[in-house]
Amino acid sequence: MAPGDGGIRPLIASTVETVRTCLAGPSTMALTIDRKRFVIADGHHRHHAATEGAARMSAARTPGPSQAGSVGRGCQLVALALIGAVVFVAWRACAPEQPEHAPPLLIGTAKPGATRIDPGPVGRPDGFVDGTGWPDACAFLSDAEIRAVLPQAARIQRTGGEVRLSTMSEFDATGGPLTAPRGGCTYKFELPGLQGVVIGVAEKIDARPEVVDMNWSNLVSHRNDVPGALGAENCAAGITGQPMTCRKGQLAYDVSFDLLQAFSTTALRGRKLHVRHGGRSTAFDLDDDRSALGRFQSTVVEPELAKTINAKIVKA
Repeated sequence: MAPGDGGIRPLIASTVETVRTCLAGPSTMALTIDRKRFVIADGHHRHHAATEGAARMSAARTPGPSQAGSVGRGCQLVALALIGAVVFVAWRACAPEQPEHAPPLLIGTAKPGATRIDPGPVGRPDGFVDGTGWPDACAFLSDAEIRAVLPQAARIQRTGGEVRLSTMSEFDATGGPLTAPRGGCTYKFELPGLQGVVIGVAEKIDARPEVVDMNWSNLVSHRNDVPGALGAENCAAGITGQPMTCRKGQLAYDVSFDLLQAFSTTALRGRKLHVRHGGRSTAFDLDDDRSALGRFQSTVVEPELAKTINAKIVKA
């Protein structure tokens, strides 16, 4: 119970005594009603005397049967009202205060786990791994790895999906269609003040490295490579409407992070998102700063996710 609850105890005791008097019946009570009211404000109560004089009923006067029944019913109503008021006051005093603002969004750094991502053996004539042999995209990021980059992530859920493509052989000829039933995954979770935050992973190619290299320029859509490649052969920076794309060994994949489609809870007042990263704090307006927030996602968050995945890919 919150500090200052001492004022509730006298009210409870008074209410109990009133109820006991009511239940005793009209034949034994001296009914005295000082017309008062109390006001509930900020979880506490105050008593205010009414301007009218007190109305009193003498105990010496014995009420008749109809009067006794009326008094009894009235007393019961008073008792019920007082009990309800006491319960409400106690609840307001004991209820925890709700935060007015969500805490800042914290951004950490990649901490890859020990699990490896195995691209599988090449088994098709066009140089691709058969679709059923592509790794499970929902295993690319563990809960702990997501929380290393986004420490406040909660209620993480994964939804797998298939990837379909028309492949290219190592001789630059069109291969047959390919379906990888576990090649995509949507990671959905909550952050402070936000629900429906999404990380997306989609495998693009699982094939001999030379086949990946041959198709790389088509995958990145003339985007610039990220300096240092984030632990892979190449990573192309994500831009508006496009994810980050990386390739390592046999695998090429997309990884994206999306706050813009999330919806804010009541704790995120004014649609302002405060972000803390590298000792600096930045505030983004989710309605007016969408371009700036998109750049933050692609230049800060997605690279950390890509580092995590790249460190786990087995390279033959």
